[in-house]
Amino acid sequence: MKIHVENRSCFFFSFFVICFFLLIQTSHQQNTTCPFQYIYHFGDGITDIGNSIRVLPFGPFLPSTRPPYGTTFPGRPTGRWSDGRVDVDYIDGVVETKITFKGLLRDKYNKINQSRVISNADCAVRLANSLIALGDIEGNDYGYPLAQGKSIQEVNTYVPFVIRALIEAATELIRMGATRVVIAGSVPVGCYPYILTALQTNNAADYDNLGCLKSVNDFIVSKNQLLQEAVTNLAAQFSNVGVYYGDLYGPVQTIIQESLVSGNMTLKACCGIGGKYNYNSRRFCGSRGVPVCANPDEYIYWDGLHFTQEAYARYTDIVVQPFLPVLGCTSN
Repeated sequence: MKIHVENRSCFFFSFFVICFFLLIQTSHQQNTTCPFQYIYHFGDGITDIGNSIRVLPFGPFLPSTRPPYGTTFPGRPTGRWSDGRVDVDYIDGVVETKITFKGLLRDKYNKINQSRVISNADCAVRLANSLIALGDIEGNDYGYPLAQGKSIQEVNTYVPFVIRALIEAATELIRMGATRVVIAGSVPVGCYPYILTALQTNNAADYDNLGCLKSVNDFIVSKNQLLQEAVTNLAAQFSNVGVYYGDLYGPVQTIIQESLVSGNMTLKACCGIGGKYNYNSRRFCGSRGVPVCANPDEYIYWDGLHFTQEAYARYTDIVVQPFLPVLGCTSN
C-alpha cells in the first residue's frame, strides 16, 4: 500500500505556541503494508518542510530561505531548518512535494481554503484512514524561555498548560474521526548548542557524561513522564482508538552517545560561529560571514536549534521502524 499525505486539509490547530501544519507526501517501503493511507503531521521547526517561510510578513526573510540551508539536499534552500531533509521526510521513504501554506488560524480548527474544503463527513472518513502525529511540538515553550533567562522552576509552571493543550488537540482530532494518534515527547533540550551556550557554566558537575546540562534534561525527563501519563489516560478514555506515546528523548541520547564514540562533533553547530558550541544567536546560520562545516554528516546539530539531515535520518530510523508493528503495519 502506498502511503501519502494529501496537500488538501480540512482543519488546522493552534497550540500554546502556534505550530505549523505540516503536510508531507511519503512513499512506503515496498515490503511493508499499513492500514492507513494518509499522514497528518503537526510540528514546529524540527518538522517544518517549508511552511514557515510562507507566513507573511516575516517568512520570506527567515534564515531557512537562504544558503547554506538545503546544501546537502536538494542543493538549495527549501524552507527546511536543516542542511537537507527533516524527520518527516524519512517516514518510510522520501518523495519531494510542493507544499502550499494557507496561513495560520488561531481557532481550534477552521477551514483553510473555502474552494477546497471537504465536508465534515468526508473529513471524518479521511481521518479514520490516517495516522495523526503530534511531534515534539512544545519544545519552543521550554527552550526559548530558558535561553532568555527564565528559571527552570518558572518554566516548569508552563508544563500543565502545554500538556493540556496537546491532549485537548488530540481529543479534538479523535472526536473529528481520527483513529490513530501518536503524541511524541521532547528530545534532550539540554544538549542543544543554543541552550548550552545560553546557560554555560564553569561547574563540571552541571553537565552529564554526554556534555549536556543535567538540570535542563532532568526537567525534560520529568515533563515527558507527565506527558506520557496524560497520553495513557487519553488512551483509556478512547479505548477504541490507537493512542500512543512516542519517545524521542532516548533515540537522540543514543545518537549523541554513538557520536562521542566515533569522535564526531557532537554538541557543536555545523553552521554557526563562536564559542565552545559554535553558536551565536546574533550571528545565526545563513547570516553574512557565518561559516558552515565541510561535512554536515559528522554533526548532530545543524544551526544550533535543529538537527542535521544525518541526525534526522538516524533518530527517525530508531523511532519509526520498531513502531510500525504497533501501528498495524506488516512486512510482506
